[in-house]
Amino acid sequence: MTKPYSSCDENRLQLAQEAQQNFERARELVRTEDHAGALECYLFAFDNSLAVDGWGGVRLSYIPGEIAMLGEKYPPAKTALELRRNAREELIRGGETNFDVVAEWLSLNAYLNEKDRELALMNELQDSGRLDESLREEIIDSNFDRLLAQKRYEIPCEYLDDFGNNFMFQIFHYEEAALFPGKRRKNASGSMTDYLKIRIADEGAKVFELALGAKKELQADEIAKRIFLHCNNAHAYSKLIDAATRAGHKNKARKLLQQAKANLAKDEYEKIEKA
Repeated sequence: MTKPYSSCDENRLQLAQEAQQNFERARELVRTEDHAGALECYLFAFDNSLAVDGWGGVRLSYIPGEIAMLGEKYPPAKTALELRRNAREELIRGGETNFDVVAEWLSLNAYLNEKDRELALMNELQDSGRLDESLREEIIDSNFDRLLAQKRYEIPCEYLDDFGNNFMFQIFHYEEAALFPGKRRKNASGSMTDYLKIRIADEGAKVFELALGAKKELQADEIAKRIFLHCNNAHAYSKLIDAATRAGHKNKARKLLQQAKANLAKDEYEKIEKA
């Protein structure tokens, strides 16, 4: 027997509906250039977004992203994001590790183009002995690409296994889509597998680079083998060559280029030379 809704359930449903309506209304007001009205609606939607089931992506991407875009024309929108980011940062500094608080803080930093705050706070909390391990992991994961670009391999290298697991999961998804597309994905199975092959190359190259940065060259070679097993093309070679070069392994980059010349068709190899 289904339990009847409580007053709390009804309030949440009403709040969720109002949040969705405000989000739609905000977009309409942006089109008419009512910036103040749009911001008010956007903020209502964001501040009450947890009430809406299945709105994780909307809450952490579309809404703050659109508020940030509004802020380019209407500065109070940027200020509103900063206030909300600062409030969450103070909670985290005080010991809060709630997933939603941390996820919102990371998202707001991204749309404010202030990701440097995350590593700065991590170092601050670590120096004072107050850094929660789960928070550290979230911050490093959120900054993985930036840390690789800065060649700061010593920070994420202890999470090599975790990043490696994520890479292997991409392979699992690809094989599942290729072997068992199912009725719902049958018509789109080609485009899905093409997309997942690109993901294997892109994510695999990052883990390959981290393994090289962590001085685990044999493990890096095994990662490359698994990439080529599913994605033996110019895109994969280019990604791995760039990763090896950044990690300071120029000899490995040259060997990969030679391997590409030996294994790829001429027109495919020429894509690497033109990149």
